[in-house]
Amino acid sequence: MSRPRTGEVFDGDDDCVGGFRKGPAQKRWLLERLGGLRRELSFLTALRVLPPSVALFQWRAHRLALRVGDRFSLTSATRPQDLAVLMSLARGRRRVAELGTGTAWTTISLVLADRQRTVVSYDPIERSERELYLQLTNSSVRDRITMVSAPGAGEPQRHQWVDLLYIDSSHSREETIREFSPHRLLAGCNHCAVRQASDNHRNVDELIVSLK
Repeated sequence: MSRPRTGEVFDGDDDCVGGFRKGPAQKRWLLERLGGLRRELSFLTALRVLPPSVALFQWRAHRLALRVGDRFSLTSATRPQDLAVLMSLARGRRRVAELGTGTAWTTISLVLADRQRTVVSYDPIERSERELYLQLTNSSVRDRITMVSAPGAGEPQRHQWVDLLYIDSSHSREETIREFSPHRLLAGCNHCAVRQASDNHRNVDELIVSLK
């Protein structure tokens, strides 16, 4: 029996894709590729809940993170559904303080959502990847963002009154309360949003009560 030639099409051959025989390595690659496409489609679909300018930035940032291998941003950035809640809370609030900058995806999104909004973001860790995502925006956006290399528990900038305080830093109950204290006089408690790494809503409710 003659050996099959490379590229020959075999009808009904389960080990043949697109006219080419597939080995274990090719099968793994195909499965990984399909899994990646599903995740990309899922993320793209989730962006529908965001304002257009924010959704576009999030998609471009996501694609850039994949290209440069920025796993930190891909795993730690605020999910679109949570970001949509924050966008709703921030509506009409023009002076925002953020505790926990990360790679600035949320920082940039808050500014993009309102052309008159300014954001001061605190984080003791300076991540070089931030500049990559800031470069996806124009100067009018970057000029409305102030990065402070300091922990949220430190003293806030002088004379800085804020309409909204967003805490997205350590995610621990005690540390969040400690970070909130210096900013208590700068934002009313009903203007404070807290993001928890855990999906345990009871823990979040208890934390909000503690802040009040």
